[in-house]
Amino acid sequence: MPFFRELNYEQRQALEEWLKKYEVELNFRTRNEFSDAFAVAKLFDKVHPGLVDFRCYLARSSVALKKQNWHIFNIRTLKRMNMGLSQRDLYRLARGGGWALETLLYKLMMTDVPPRVEGGEEGTLQESRD
Repeated sequence: MPFFRELNYEQRQALEEWLKKYEVELNFRTRNEFSDAFAVAKLFDKVHPGLVDFRCYLARSSVALKKQNWHIFNIRTLKRMNMGLSQRDLYRLARGGGWALETLLYKLMMTDVPPRVEGGEEGTLQESRD
């Protein structure tokens, strides 16, 4: 089963709302910027601080060098998050083609769950009764 598929309308809307939280708008300029793994790694670092080691990345402009960045990002970050990609998927991302970027960002969004508060509301109710 391929990793990338077109998002439906609801998924796309949820992704756009989630990206606003990180001050990102998917337009031509940002899609071009996000065709390099370095830019996507910055967003991953905002969502999961400390996960990305930036010492191995340089901003790239050619598709071949962007694919090299994606390969490093795939090995060092995505596989650790159980989001590993094939060589074909890495090439799609480096080219900036199709739904590749949206699907990857949607999968990142699905890992961004708010932290659970120990005790929740019950803990506050018990404290107020005492």
